[in-house]
Amino acid sequence: MKIPLFDGLRTPSRHEQAELKGERIAQEKKHFENALRLEIQKLVLDFQEYLKLKAVIDRQVAEAGRALKLAKERYLSKSGLTTELDQAQ
Repeated sequence: MKIPLFDGLRTPSRHEQAELKGERIAQEKKHFENALRLEIQKLVLDFQEYLKLKAVIDRQVAEAGRALKLAKERYLSKSGLTTELDQAQ
């Protein structure tokens, strides 16, 4: 059995390969972190837009509820028309 005492020719090559692999992994990690950061920003913006739209929709639903209540009251008091009730619904 022969065991080389000095393998000086292969050591720099392995070291360079390890450095290149480390650099590649660092670049992949940075790319992944950037993609994740962008996705989080997009989700935050989507959530903020949702909150704005929800407030608008809640106001519209409340107004529609008040209109329906008024139309029912007018219809039941015989001062409103059936069409007003239909439109409010």
